[in-house]
Amino acid sequence: MVEEVLEASGKVVDAATRHLTDLAERLSAGLQYTLLQAHADPLWGKFLSSSLMRPASAANGLGRFFLRDVLDGLAQQRFKAEDLPMSVVAIVGTLHAMLRGEREEMQMELGHLGQGQIDGSAAAEEDMNLIRRTTALMLRILGIPAEESVALIHKPLPRISGFARFFERDSVADEDAPTKAASYSWAGE
Repeated sequence: MVEEVLEASGKVVDAATRHLTDLAERLSAGLQYTLLQAHADPLWGKFLSSSLMRPASAANGLGRFFLRDVLDGLAQQRFKAEDLPMSVVAIVGTLHAMLRGEREEMQMELGHLGQGQIDGSAAAEEDMNLIRRTTALMLRILGIPAEESVALIHKPLPRISGFARFFERDSVADEDAPTKAASYSWAGE
């Protein structure tokens, strides 16, 4: 049952990002959507986090799509990893921390490190900034230069359908053009 739920989530994200030919952009969008879903539903985030620590997680559920995109990116030399197993461990560990962590605690800890949010605006924007920063870090683990990783995380996310209404569109893209991007945020904040 666990694998079925995670597989369904993976298929939804994969369907939304599959048209992206740049594997770094595809991975960026997939990671952001995963973190957004965990933000919208903390119980789901904890559920996913505990599943990441099981050995079968790389072959099933969301891990299958993540690993496929990473391996394709390495084959196309879009990603660089001197030590692939440790790069994957670093990314999974980062995801695990973000999925299990309480965002308020994380924001406070970042503030103690002198790394508080740049703009100090609404909590939802700060959370989105943390999600983007986390995604940029994971892209850098795969060898994407820092400046490029920042550009990638600020690209509009592609349309997504299939999640329970966790997200609301900030801008509407043409309904007949699934490759057009729209910006998303979570509902209820």
